[in-house]
Amino acid sequence: MANTDKNIVITPNIGSSSEDPKIVFSGASDTLGAQDITLKVYPTNSGTLSWEGSAGQLFSITNNLTEGSVFSINDSSAVPIVDALADGTLQLVPYGGRIAIGKTTTSHTVDIRGDLKTEYLKATTAFSDNLTNVSVARLTGVLNPILTLPSTSGKKYVIHSIYASNIARVEQQTAGASATITGGVVTAVNLLTPGEGYTTPPNVYFDAGASGSGAIITAEVDSDGRIIRLNILDGGSGYVADDGNLLRIDAPPLTATEIGISGSFVDSSTSVESYFAFDVPIPVGGALDVLKQPQILNPNDIIKMQSYDADGSGLSDAADVFITYEEVDDTFYTGSVASLTTTANTTLLTAPSTNPLLVRSIRLTNTEFVGDYDVSIKVNDGSNTYYLVRNIIIPSFATVEICDTPRRIEANWSIEAELSVIGQDVNLASSIDIQVSAKKL
Repeated sequence: MANTDKNIVITPNIGSSSEDPKIVFSGASDTLGAQDITLKVYPTNSGTLSWEGSAGQLFSITNNLTEGSVFSINDSSAVPIVDALADGTLQLVPYGGRIAIGKTTTSHTVDIRGDLKTEYLKATTAFSDNLTNVSVARLTGVLNPILTLPSTSGKKYVIHSIYASNIARVEQQTAGASATITGGVVTAVNLLTPGEGYTTPPNVYFDAGASGSGAIITAEVDSDGRIIRLNILDGGSGYVADDGNLLRIDAPPLTATEIGISGSFVDSSTSVESYFAFDVPIPVGGALDVLKQPQILNPNDIIKMQSYDADGSGLSDAADVFITYEEVDDTFYTGSVASLTTTANTTLLTAPSTNPLLVRSIRLTNTEFVGDYDVSIKVNDGSNTYYLVRNIIIPSFATVEICDTPRRIEANWSIEAELSVIGQDVNLASSIDIQVSAKKL
């Protein structure tokens, strides 16, 4: 091992049938012997220059501008990771691999940290593989947790979608009747309640405990789903008086019904609960994408939801919910949830001193039963206040998203909220819940 190992050796290999011309570049030091990189010339592709080392082919250039590869860079297995083709196509990791821009590691095919500026971009995508997690739940009539996010430090969670479908089937009122028994025979039937929700005439029968047998009784149903008449086709025999109370009518089929759903985010560090939906109706056979824009949550944060019937009472097994979310590094994502309890100015989110923010969502939900409320959302640049919306009316039970497109705020700027009043009833604690989500630039 010595500096005398440094060398450049040119071998023309003139006349050789097995070896091609090559140049061996040898670097060395006081502690390292010769470290060789070889430049070879092959006759393939009208002439190919190939740089090779102990790890294999490093990259190559071909004398071919009409087809195939002109220039390529290989990985340690001699598989191209960059391949420039003669037709102008630049292939990156064409045989598998990952591209990280602005960072050192990634688990995605392409992962960019930082700004991406494009002009006249036309993008075609089939499916995104970033939506790496899904949680499915069937709601109950109580506001219960349906997803608790992992406790992984250094992470945030982008809730891309909360999708709810109406699957409710409810029981309608079952008709009731009794019978009059004379001489062991059914001589009359009495319709006690007509029931509701019948689509076809139900079976009418005596319980197994009845003494007699053979009675045949039919029912007639009107267009409103109620029984209007019972007919005796055969009075049977052997019945006793008490059997009159054992007459039964089948229940109507389960019926689809409109439902309502509510949902909230719970900040695990502050215990603040903020509704993103409050008694939102979903019609029969319907479904709803509850979030218009994504929400950024923290590790251990909780998503709660429940379902209601048309009268506002809790109804279980009424909705299925699909939550699609992604785990990301917390370096570039931020969000907050709030439940306003004062008319005073409230700071929702402040951009860090080193980064502007791209605000993707500002969502406002009116959680009160008693009326509409107005709220102002402002941006404070440290010297002046500017309104994103001023005195926007949020109807009772409504959710309004004011960021259909992203909003940029500069470093140290704040997003603030202010209510004109707190509820029609001064004893009510809060009326507007707000969630903000942003990405650091």
